[in-house]
Amino acid sequence: MDLVWGASGTAALRFSEGIEICLEEARTNGKLFAYLELGSLPAGEARIACLERLLKLNCLEQGTSCGTLAIDEATDTVLLQAGLPLSDLSMSGLEQAIAALLQHRPRLAASLHPQEQDDSMQEKKKAPSTAARLGWRHMPLRETA
Repeated sequence: MDLVWGASGTAALRFSEGIEICLEEARTNGKLFAYLELGSLPAGEARIACLERLLKLNCLEQGTSCGTLAIDEATDTVLLQAGLPLSDLSMSGLEQAIAALLQHRPRLAASLHPQEQDDSMQEKKKAPSTAARLGWRHMPLRETA
């Protein structure tokens, strides 16, 4: 898989199952951000409870294990993001960050709507991780000239 940058410093990696990981260079703080969508914030009273859960998960990255949670203000979409310093960025470091985002995506997406999580918890325990199902380790990125 080749990684090709757009003119605006962004790129997207599209995987089967409709999963997309966006890459965006933030030169002002010297980072490359890799992020994916977890879903929309719920409406009404559930919104406040969801925001509280997201804040708790974000604390010291203990609940996310691989990055931070954010909200795209234009779309009210919850994002899981990892900021990687450009100064020591390597392809293996980028691959590890992407694999971690894919691995933790199902659990964190379920935290947006915990009532639905209880119903499907048994199925998720039996299923392989998203990264494994997508064969991430078998499709390494290559640096392009």
